[in-house]
Order: sequence, then C-alpha cells, then structure tokens
Amino acid sequence: MTTGSWQHYLPATYLAGFSSSPATRARKSVLWVARRGRGSLFQQTAENLAARHNMYTIDARYAVGRMDPNQVDQMWAPVEAKLATSIAHLGGSDAVPLGADWFANLVQFLAHVFARAVDFAARLPNRIGDTPNLLRDRMLDPSNVNVARMLECQRLLAPMLVAEWDVLHSADEPFLTNDMGRVPTLHAGPPRRLGCVVPLRADLAVALYPGNGPRLIWDPGRATWTIASLTHVLLTRQEVRSLNASVAGYARDEVYGGDREVVVAAAGDFSSAPRVHQLDEPVFLRMSPREARRREHEFFKFVQAISSGPSGEQANVSGLALWNAPVFFPSAPLR
Repeated sequence: MTTGSWQHYLPATYLAGFSSSPATRARKSVLWVARRGRGSLFQQTAENLAARHNMYTIDARYAVGRMDPNQVDQMWAPVEAKLATSIAHLGGSDAVPLGADWFANLVQFLAHVFARAVDFAARLPNRIGDTPNLLRDRMLDPSNVNVARMLECQRLLAPMLVAEWDVLHSADEPFLTNDMGRVPTLHAGPPRRLGCVVPLRADLAVALYPGNGPRLIWDPGRATWTIASLTHVLLTRQEVRSLNASVAGYARDEVYGGDREVVVAAAGDFSSAPRVHQLDEPVFLRMSPREARRREHEFFKFVQAISSGPSGEQANVSGLALWNAPVFFPSAPLR
C-alpha cells in the first residue's frame, strides 16, 4: 500500500466547480470521470481525483536551509481556500481593481495550474538545455523539481498579469476540465496567436493570450489601479462542445465533468485513444534563462509600480502583501 501525503495537482475545491451537485464540503462533490485505458465512465469524489502520494514532498537531502519538506504543497493552500470566491468575482467583473485580494489570488492560481501540473517535470528539461548529464540528473531529481516549482510560480506571475484575458461563459452546456487543467487554443486574430484556455468551473473559463497585456487605469475614487475592459464572451452550445472536445483530446489520462452525457460526447473513444503529444511548453511560458530572470524582475517592478498612483497618491496595494507565493529575490542581475 502506498503511504505518504495525498497531494493534489488540481485542487479538490477547483474540481468541485465542475460537479452538477456540489457538496457542502466541496471536496466531497461527485464528478463523472473518463479515464484512458478504462472502458466506461465512473463517478468519484473530487478529493480522490488528480492527486498522488508525496508528489510535492521535498527530500531532506535537497531542502534549502530549514525548508519544510511539505513547503511546496503548503504554498497552494492559501490560494485554494479563496479560489471559489475569486472565480465568482471574475465571472461578474468588467473592470478589476488590482488591489482586490480575489484578483491576486486568481493570478496565482493560474500560475499554479502550470507550476504544480502533472507534466511540469517532463517540461523542465527544456529549460536546462545542454547541461552535463551528471548535473542534469541531479537537477531533475523529484525534490529539486519541486523546489523549481516554487521559483516557477514567481516567474509566471508577470506573464499571467500581462496576458490578454478573455472570460468565456457558457449558458446551457457545461464546460469540462482535464487532468492538465488547461488546453491550447488559437486566437482567430488578427493577429493569430497561440494561447491557452483554463476551464474554471462548469459555466466559466478563461483564455490567456500573449500580448501587450491589460490596460491599466487609475481609479482615484478607490485609490487603486484597475484593469479595464476584460473581454467577456458568451459561447454558443456548439462552441462549448468544440472546446470540451479539445479539453478531452489534450487530457493526459482523465477528463472530469458533472454531466455524464457531456463527458461521453466530448471524450468519445477516449478510453482507448493514444495520449496526444502535448506541447513542450505553452507558447507564452517558453523562456530562456535570461527570459526567466527578466520575468522575475518584471514582477518586482510591477508590484512597485502599482503601490502608488500616477501623482504619488498612495494606492491600496502594499508591496507583496496580497501574494502568497514564497518570494525569491531575482536569481541573477540582468546584463
């Protein structure tokens, strides 16, 4: 019997948002599951899905200083606790105060979708390049990979903040999600851009595209910077079905949803279908070592910039107070 901490690569509270009958305790919510290699759909509670034993536990040999072996798993918890509220706010917002706790929480969750993902260890070698084999093997030890997840979270905050967000709504056909928590998408443009859709709950998803980022406006009444004009799009039933089919096609091993017939329609012969070749990296997350350092600096500069108004007025954003991710100083100066 496998022992150790049961650690989720997709939060149970997140999966509960796709259930057709959410339980009082979100993690007890039941979903329909299509699993690769299993002939029929089955039902399971959110707490028993998208998880592995000791996935994020850091071996004491690789811990930095007095790092808690469970530090990586613990860093997800504050974001998970407020996730349902954050998603609800996004669904009803056209202009978002950057000082809003829910917004900071949602940006971090989107970073976590990639950093805590089940495929992160497989993507990490792309960052290492032509490293000598002995050093490469050590860097790819599971504990070192998990330390890298924490640094990755910080490096992804800036791309998430400046990405173009399209908030997708479904009125009469529920969205599904998969064990990757995301699916690539192509923005019709112009210009045509490869991005990523993250389903957030049964009636809401967000599409992220690289670009010039959101437009910031100073709101003197609330003394805060505001992201103006989030794009909200109501998808047709056919568009939702097309997206759901893509979600199923991009799944690593499992597809989740609250409606059995919707899962069946999207997954098709999923149980016997070969696993697709996932993109090495979502296009706007690909980064060279220099790019990674630049993004660390970007985040700190951004936080400093939004801490005050355009004429020296004090904003209601105080340093890094809203950001739960461990703070690493930039790994190296930019040259």
